[in-house]
Amino acid sequence: MTPPPKEKTQAQSPQGGAGAAPPSPSQAGQTIPAGVTLSVAVPAGIVQVGGRVTVEIAVASSTGVVDAPLHLVYDPALLRYLAATEGEYMKRDGGGTVFLANGESRPGDVTIGIGRTDRSRGASGSGTLCRVQFAALAPGTATLTIGPAMAWAVDGSLLPVTTHAVDIRITEAG
Repeated sequence: MTPPPKEKTQAQSPQGGAGAAPPSPSQAGQTIPAGVTLSVAVPAGIVQVGGRVTVEIAVASSTGVVDAPLHLVYDPALLRYLAATEGEYMKRDGGGTVFLANGESRPGDVTIGIGRTDRSRGASGSGTLCRVQFAALAPGTATLTIGPAMAWAVDGSLLPVTTHAVDIRITEAG
């Protein structure tokens, strides 16, 4: 008997799973896979040139996470980084956090650092890690991919990270 195939993790696939569907939020009674799953979610898959789009980095983990730095990679000919804000995931249960985002240093790469200040309690379950806003510059299909990403558990162990990407269609303003 052959064991089932494993999902790709960040260490095996730094570009993420561009064609994979993002995980749905867990329902009561369902279990979240071991490790951390990061997905790019967009409320509307179509935006016009000159418009703005905000994407969410969704996270799901059955293990308490204390740090989850990542890179969000995109085509700078199609999108321009505007801003990033922290989501509620790491702040749940009143935990203090540190959130840093740099989308200015390297066009096409938003570096995001997020972690809990209380290293004895990790965040688990599912939610929004952060939101990133872009301006649409030119028509085409912009793929947003979670590039290098890592996550650490309360005990200091490195957690496996599985990623998913999303496409945004940019149309002419009309």
